[in-house]
Amino acid sequence: TPDSGIRSVQASSGSSSGLESEEEYLDNELRKSISSTVYAALCGDTPRMSYSPAESLDSSVTLVSAFGANSTTITGGGGRSEAPQVVNNSERGTREKRYPDGRLEIWYSNGNRKEVSADGKTVKVFYYNGDLKESHSSGLVKYLYSQTQTWHITHPDSREVLQFSNGQEEVRYPDGSMEISFPDGSVKKILVDGSEDIRFPDGTRVEVNPEGDRVLHLPNGQREEHTKDMKKRVYPDGTVKILYGDGRQETRYSNGRIRIKDAEGKLIKDTHS
Repeated sequence: TPDSGIRSVQASSGSSSGLESEEEYLDNELRKSISSTVYAALCGDTPRMSYSPAESLDSSVTLVSAFGANSTTITGGGGRSEAPQVVNNSERGTREKRYPDGRLEIWYSNGNRKEVSADGKTVKVFYYNGDLKESHSSGLVKYLYSQTQTWHITHPDSREVLQFSNGQEEVRYPDGSMEISFPDGSVKKILVDGSEDIRFPDGTRVEVNPEGDRVLHLPNGQREEHTKDMKKRVYPDGTVKILYGDGRQETRYSNGRIRIKDAEGKLIKDTHS
C-alpha cells in the first residue's frame, strides 16, 4: 500500500496526552517540510554564466541592465524599498545590483566589477588583476596599475600625469613637452625642441640645448659651459677658465691677463710676463 506520509501516534486511553503528542508530531513534520522547501529555494542549482566579453565593460548601463529572457530579478530584504535589486543575466554573464539611491554595481564572469555613482558621473572598473579605472563625466580618467602602484591620469585638457610609487611624477602636455618632478625635489622640463631645463633643490640649474650643449648655473654664482669642443667655467669676479678638447688650458683674468698651458701642463703663454 502506498505510504500516505501520515503517521499516527498511539494515544493512552482516558487521557488527552495522546492527542497533544500527535499534534506536536504533525507540527514537527510541517516544520521539516517548510525547511526543505526553503533550503531548495536558496541552494538550488543556478544556471552557469557565460564568459563576459571585454567590450562589455565599456557598454552602456542601459544595455548591460536590460531585462531579457535570460535575466533573473531578485529583490533582497523581503521587498523592502531600501534593499538593492539584483539582476542576473546568464546570457551576458553579468550580475547587477541596483540601489534605491541610484547606485549601480555590475559583476562580470571574468572577475571584473563596475561601479556607477548615483548621478552617473563617476564610473569605476575594478579589474580582476587588481588594476582600477576611474572615469568622470568631466573627462578626467584615472588608471591605477596595481603591480607597480602607478597612477596614469588623463585630464580634460589632454594633459597626462604619471604618478609613481617612489614619489616621482611626470606631466606630459598636449604640445609634447614634459615636466618631471623627482622625490628629492629636483624638477626637469623637456621642451618640444628637445632642450632641457633642470633645477635642483640647492639652487643649481642646468640648461641643455637641442645639440646637447650644457650650461650649469651653480649656487655660488659660478657658471659652467660644456660643449663638444671645450668646457668653460666663469667665476663671479670675471675670471674664465677653459679646458679644450685637445687638453689645452686657458685662464682669462678680469684684469685682462691670459695664461695658456698645453696638454702636458706646460705654460706656453702668459700675457702678464
